[in-house]
Order: sequence, then structure tokens, then C-alpha cells
Amino acid sequence: PSRTRGIGACLLALAAQPIALGLELNPLRWANQQKITTGMLTNNVPPASAILELTQMADARSLSLYPRPRKVIMTSVQLGDEALLRVAAERNAVANFECRPWLGATALVDVAGGINCVISHNFMHASASHPAEAVTVAMSALKPGGRFVWIEPDGEGAISERVSALWRAAFPKAEIFTDSEDGLELGVAVKPMPRETVRKADGKPKGASRRGSKGFGTD
Repeated sequence: PSRTRGIGACLLALAAQPIALGLELNPLRWANQQKITTGMLTNNVPPASAILELTQMADARSLSLYPRPRKVIMTSVQLGDEALLRVAAERNAVANFECRPWLGATALVDVAGGINCVISHNFMHASASHPAEAVTVAMSALKPGGRFVWIEPDGEGAISERVSALWRAAFPKAEIFTDSEDGLELGVAVKPMPRETVRKADGKPKGASRRGSKGFGTD
């Protein structure tokens, strides 16, 4: 099955840099969400990646969590202060940084096949059309073996179920792992390699260690 429990906790990272989700939360829950978010980003984005981030409101703090990215394209419904975003990119040694307004999936055709990770952070819940659009972008933009990672306010699993259905329709053998923890929907979907057809019967990625420190699909 695509839905498992406890994944977010297994991805927990302690060096948290808060990322605002725009929600009113009690302090303890908010702090835990930041730890979970930090773990999802630091553990599921390989070093030196080209990253495409989809977000409702541009937040420079995510730039501090990506491990030595080669490139970051931040696409937001609300861009915010572009100058501040560029300063943050420079401070976090993101040499190749670009920010764009969200203009729909077709506006990102220029990145097709050139991205290692697509991140949906607080994006898909904002509009009924966003889950399908985010999946379309991820399928096109990702290189084979790339990861679509999502961190969204908890919609009782509706977003993860929708994403999983769309991903499976295109890639029946793909690895997909989802969880819901502390008010967040979490997930990773892997774009298969061209001839990848084998999937472990228990649904975990090959060579995975759920207690490891590097996230899905790693030992």
C-alpha cells in the first residue's frame, strides 16, 4: 500500500530552521512541524541537486535547508520581496537562484528533464487545481530517479491520495510513500528509471532504512 505510518518521525532532523506554514498553531505543534519539514527537505534532497520549489508564498528560509544545491527555482503564487530572496540565496551559497511567479504548469516547460527534486511546500492545498498541476510539473521536470516531495497542511489524506493516483496512472511501478503527522501531509514519489520495473513487495524503496538519517530510498 502507498500509505504508511511513522514516516515523518523517521525523517526528523533536529537542526531546524523554522518555515512558516501560515497556520495558527500552538507553539509545541508548530515547533514539531518545523522539525518534520526540516527532515523532509534535508533528508530527501540529495546534495548538488537542481531543485524546483512550488509554494503558495515564497519563503527564503527553505534555502538554508537544501544541502549545497546546484540550482534552485522558486515558483510562488505570492513571490514576496524578490530582493530579500536573492540575498538569502547568496547567504546560503545558492549560486544559481531564480524566482518566478506561478503562471501554471505550462510556464515551466523550459525546465523539463533537468530537475532532481520538485518540492511542493504549502502549495497543493491552496487550490483544487494545484495537485494535478503540481504532478504535471513534477512528471515533466524531474530527471529519471528524481523525487517529488510534498509537505502540505493536513487535508485528511486527500492530497496524498490524489497525487498517488495521478502518479500511479503514469508510472504504475513507481515508489510512493506517504504519511500524515501532526497536521501535515507528507510524501515522496520517485520518477522511475527508464527500465525500472521491480518494486519491493512490502512497498519500501530498495535498500531503504526507515530509521536511517537520509530519508526515503537510502541506507
